[in-house]
Amino acid sequence: MVYYFYFVFPFTMNLILDPDAPFLCDPRNNTIEIYPHPTDFHKFIMCDQNDNTFVRLCPFGVADCNYVTSGCKYSNPCTQQEILAGNMYQHDPCGNQTNYVICTSLGIAEVTQCPRTRIWNHDTLHCVFEYVHDPSIPGSGSIPSIANPCLHVHSDHVYFPYPGDVTKYIFCDQFGNAFARSCPGGIWNEQSKTCVSGSSLIG
Repeated sequence: MVYYFYFVFPFTMNLILDPDAPFLCDPRNNTIEIYPHPTDFHKFIMCDQNDNTFVRLCPFGVADCNYVTSGCKYSNPCTQQEILAGNMYQHDPCGNQTNYVICTSLGIAEVTQCPRTRIWNHDTLHCVFEYVHDPSIPGSGSIPSIANPCLHVHSDHVYFPYPGDVTKYIFCDQFGNAFARSCPGGIWNEQSKTCVSGSSLIG
């Protein structure tokens, strides 16, 4: 599911001036300003660098975000600085781990939802399993009792012990997904990061 935030910041080229909007712009401030609409909480007022006034609808589906003004509860992460730096993927502004933001070149934030049972991994810019995944388990394959340890995976952090079962281990793929694997005929040795014979000591 994809829904769009029609809040353009800091770009104003697609906005339409509203001559009937109340003038709230501060002439001493030559930057973009955002104010709550005085009569309609579904809207906000925006001033550009030249104190032109625009009225915009609040973004859809973000009613639970933290307040930025006393009107709209939203902060667009697609700033000009981020876009110029090439950071076109951002965290969800509401802190929802199942969503992520794709920034357009005009500064519009497109919020996209990860597939079911997955969350956004900003380290790898991919949706990954929220919990350790075991394809042998019927249904979703998720193991809700074991959180994904691979979200911040690094070259030296590819294997993890499987909690409560030394005959298994956890493998991290390149995107940060966590998979349960079995040690055929052996047990997991944390020190060597390999499966060893059952008579070996566990590191």
